[in-house]
Amino acid sequence: MPSITSGCNRTVISLVTVSNTVYALSYVSSGSCTNATHLDKFDISSNAWTYLSSSPSPKYNLTACAANSKIYILGGTYGSVQSSVEEYDPATNTWETKGAIPYGGLTEHACVTVNNKIYLIGGEPSGGNKTNTLYVYNPSFDTD
Repeated sequence: MPSITSGCNRTVISLVTVSNTVYALSYVSSGSCTNATHLDKFDISSNAWTYLSSSPSPKYNLTACAANSKIYILGGTYGSVQSSVEEYDPATNTWETKGAIPYGGLTEHACVTVNNKIYLIGGEPSGGNKTNTLYVYNPSFDTD
């Protein structure tokens, strides 16, 4: 697999697949790429990376999952624990900021999608104590 080629070093990467494409969401904080969450795609059939865009707001320690052929960034950290949900549509190459995670934010957590519902587990809510709670986010209704 070739390296991501947009010239920015990445850290805290979250990978998501939609169709035959792997998407990498990563925080960059060096050079001309300072303080952004980059979205790159790897097309398996062409064996090539393409930089797409940055998410609406920078963050790291995020988690990302795909549902309904779209990509969702849920929570993360940027100065403080974030509660935002951001949706990326690969078909239109556009971002939309959705509602907030209703539990006050979450960072350093994991997610998995089952039947187009996103399950978030573990991590650290904005209160600072680690949790083992399981949350469900339904992208169709932008709710938990």
